[in-house]
Amino acid sequence: MNLLQLLVSNSPVVKKDPVDEPLKLVLDAEKLDEYQTNAGIGTESPSSQRYTWEECCDFLDFDYNFTVHNLVTDENWTIGNLIFNPLSECYPQRVKGFADLPVVIHEDGRRDAGVAVIEMIRTPLSELSFWLSQAFTRASWDEYWEIYSEEPYFVKIPLDPEIKCIKILPEDENENYMRVCVILDDGREACKMFFYDDDVDFEQDKDHTFTGDCFDASILVEETYVKITYPGDCS
Repeated sequence: MNLLQLLVSNSPVVKKDPVDEPLKLVLDAEKLDEYQTNAGIGTESPSSQRYTWEECCDFLDFDYNFTVHNLVTDENWTIGNLIFNPLSECYPQRVKGFADLPVVIHEDGRRDAGVAVIEMIRTPLSELSFWLSQAFTRASWDEYWEIYSEEPYFVKIPLDPEIKCIKILPEDENENYMRVCVILDDGREACKMFFYDDDVDFEQDKDHTFTGDCFDASILVEETYVKITYPGDCS
């Protein structure tokens, strides 16, 4: 619910008043058109709208679809990146969330009644983004190893065979972030930022070919060192 309140109160699609202050629960139809077209699914070369959306409204540990329905004109807009199979048996502990709120949609001088809905779910992409960020945070934080553990930190991320490969790309606009992309067998792609520290040694083991009904990507963290193993053949 907190994320939905942010989206309808202070996101790029909220209508502004004459002094450029956001009007809570009033959404701008032109901005909904713009961001639905340009900001939904992150790509390897994201648009300026996608960057803006990520800085405002993209949480690392969840992916979501944000849908707005105009109750007067029956129009719908969706901004989101849920491209994965939510029913896959490879994700037995998938965490989900759902919420809705009444909104006003400002369109062509009218103010129409509407409803905003958010469907949140942990996906392979959000898990990769979250755990990579956690890995670099731990590896770059000296006190972590002194306080918590001297043992390596290891996590597995379940993946479904619908995932063909994973790419990790440098971030163009922010040196503190990189971008992880997941490509499905049908060619669809979604990308997401994660925290990165260039003082940490980063190894990518992407030569593995995983077989079977389900498989894992894995992340290993030691002091000043992060290693990720994942399927990397995107040819």
